[in-house]
Amino acid sequence: MSGRRYGQYCGLAKAMELVGERWAMLVVRDLVLRPKSLPELQATLPGIPPTTLTTRLNELEAGRVVQRRLAEATVRYELTPYGRQLEDVLADLGAWGARSLGAHPAPDEVFTPDSAVLALRATFTPDGGEPAVFVVDMGATIVTARVSPTSVEVAEGRADDADLTLGFRGSPMPLLTGEITAARARQDGLVVAHGDVDLLDRFPRLFSVGATPAPAAPLIPA
Repeated sequence: MSGRRYGQYCGLAKAMELVGERWAMLVVRDLVLRPKSLPELQATLPGIPPTTLTTRLNELEAGRVVQRRLAEATVRYELTPYGRQLEDVLADLGAWGARSLGAHPAPDEVFTPDSAVLALRATFTPDGGEPAVFVVDMGATIVTARVSPTSVEVAEGRADDADLTLGFRGSPMPLLTGEITAARARQDGLVVAHGDVDLLDRFPRLFSVGATPAPAAPLIPA
């Protein structure tokens, strides 16, 4: 845990002391799916300075959020049972923040497979429909979502039994926020669909991000 303290006897204040430092929650995010070594974390967090990564891991370990384990002569970091309780918090916060993402990543922004897996998990809304397998291909990042009537399993990689493969040219955000319809996305070339194209309309309902928040109204009209 860092030396930053808020001086308040409050659960939220304590949570911010534990995971509120820059990069801390993204380190936790990248340990949700599986334990990782220091080089693996550096690869999934390319923007973090190595010294900062080491510092955050030490702080999270001191806060009982992360623990290290030696396996096959390699030290890997993993979430403790206490740290794993942050998974739902991360999902809710990620789904909330996704509504403020731009239509496309900025030139200096990366979109990792771990981010894609967790994003689909966080935004999933079951519809009680038939099971379906979606492959989402964004070029460097490919994930598979296996949808059941009540749940979803998402994993990195391309499944061979996909019902529908969606190849996105750019970000899927305009489709997932409802900015454009599935038909318009296909017409404009944002997505290329292979397989059961009738499932294309279902995809943004299952993984809806929600509309971009409206600008705040000024207190004093101009």
